[in-house]
Amino acid sequence: MFAMLLFAGIAGLQAQTIPQESMWYNGFEEYVATVRGDKVYLVGGTPHEGGCELTLVPIKEKVVREDALTLNVVECYTVVERPDVTAEHVVQDNVDAIVLIDEAGMISEVLNRTELSVSENMELDMHDVFSGTYSTMQVGFLGHGEEYVIDHGRCKMGADKPFAKYEYALEYDIPIGVISVGDKLWMIAPTVLGLNIYPATYDDDAELYSRTGEATPVYWSDHAKGRFCIASKRVLNMMMLRSYNKTALRLMRNEILARHGYVFSNEELSTYFLKQDWYKPAASNDDIRLSAIEEFNIKMILSAEATPDDEWSTQMEE
Repeated sequence: MFAMLLFAGIAGLQAQTIPQESMWYNGFEEYVATVRGDKVYLVGGTPHEGGCELTLVPIKEKVVREDALTLNVVECYTVVERPDVTAEHVVQDNVDAIVLIDEAGMISEVLNRTELSVSENMELDMHDVFSGTYSTMQVGFLGHGEEYVIDHGRCKMGADKPFAKYEYALEYDIPIGVISVGDKLWMIAPTVLGLNIYPATYDDDAELYSRTGEATPVYWSDHAKGRFCIASKRVLNMMMLRSYNKTALRLMRNEILARHGYVFSNEELSTYFLKQDWYKPAASNDDIRLSAIEEFNIKMILSAEATPDDEWSTQMEE
């Protein structure tokens, strides 16, 4: 189902594929490209500070990798500051990314082309991690529990609460997982089945946000779409994936397949997805075709899952 491509790139046979002054975002930093001759200089940083730089030098010799990306690689580079990785510029359909791949063939970082500011991108990432309809009762229990909704700029934080606008709080000019709703602050942490929502406060002296009480656990309750539907709609980045633990990443990766009706031989996965109202098993897995975005995200999630546990730091809670 996932045909492997071989990439052969000869520098000088094609024009530079990374445009002058194009912007690239990796989930935490944003870079601006400067092209000088055949080299690309990516310089940028976070909303708080700069100082980040990557120098891309086209590879002049033929490159063949058996575990190549299944997408169209238009140029391949060495990275002066990162000799442990190769950079591949991938362009296909709605995918336009610079992908850093380590010597083991795993994706270590993805820089997506963007026209948004780094702060806007960070907020969009958090929207896509947190947004959804949740309940204080898990699916399968009697009753529906109190409803919580986080929906791209508006939220409903309990059964007796109306919808209200919210904004993300900032620490050191960087948006964080704290939303401001009127005079209330809520700190949000993802879990495998939903979110933990904590009351929060701001310490003027420390200039930091902190929790002020116990978590309200809420569970994904939107029966019309999967918890990780965003993985079929946009190219993710490694910082977004670090919002999840390995259990959630496995569910995310297989949900991409389930969205197309993939029939699972694994009993645990089959049982999980058969409980989802949106899942419709296909007649045959042979007829399933994934989009370019889905193929790319599966490769990235597999790389994240392959990261040693002691190197995988995550915001996800039990």
